[in-house]
Amino acid sequence: MGLLSLFKKKENKKDTEKKPRNDFITGIAEQFSSTKSVSFLQSDNYNCASESLENLIDGELPFGWYSHNQSFIEPRDSELIYANIQWHEANNIEEEKKLIEVFLDTYYKYKKECEQMGECYVKYFSDMHEHCHNSQNPDFAFCEPAEERLKYIIDHFDELTENEKIKKDALFDLDKNLLKRIKEEQGLIQSELIKEYDPIVKEEVSSMLYRLAKEEKIIREKKGRSYKLYIK
Repeated sequence: MGLLSLFKKKENKKDTEKKPRNDFITGIAEQFSSTKSVSFLQSDNYNCASESLENLIDGELPFGWYSHNQSFIEPRDSELIYANIQWHEANNIEEEKKLIEVFLDTYYKYKKECEQMGECYVKYFSDMHEHCHNSQNPDFAFCEPAEERLKYIIDHFDELTENEKIKKDALFDLDKNLLKRIKEEQGLIQSELIKEYDPIVKEEVSSMLYRLAKEEKIIREKKGRSYKLYIK
């Protein structure tokens, strides 16, 4: 499981869940989490089995490789995770676009560094960042969701920014506006009230009415599949 699984997106934004790293890397990391404990190394470039740490062994990383290279790996992994979290937490479409570009720049810069460092680094990057998985997709690159989202933003930028403006205007003082509307028409049906707002804020309006009821500012009386609303 790649680093995508180290966080949970807020969405439901931020759909990111902190899951463990992929099993292969996790096993190494847990056994050799401290760079102070390097007794398995025979020298700078060989492990205790006299195997080179610069080449793959049967297509896999040699024993001790991860711990030996933590000072290179961990700062870059952390930077990549942070950049990914940042774009998921953007405050608006324009900011999200810029932060996705930062994330992708970080991703490909890291990948290029690994390619320049040799086959073991390429293998590590591939395992961790090019073969992630989640409940919807068993194998995808860490950069793919960001690339797909960036393309969508570019293709629909005007529409997204307009919807963002509509949403911002509709949600401004939403609680006060809802209380005022219910006071004007006691017994107003919730489903009818929600129809007065743009469909893109339907969920937010519904959630606000639920919160107002929990705060005992309004009464929601069951009416068929909806509610009658009253000021308390």
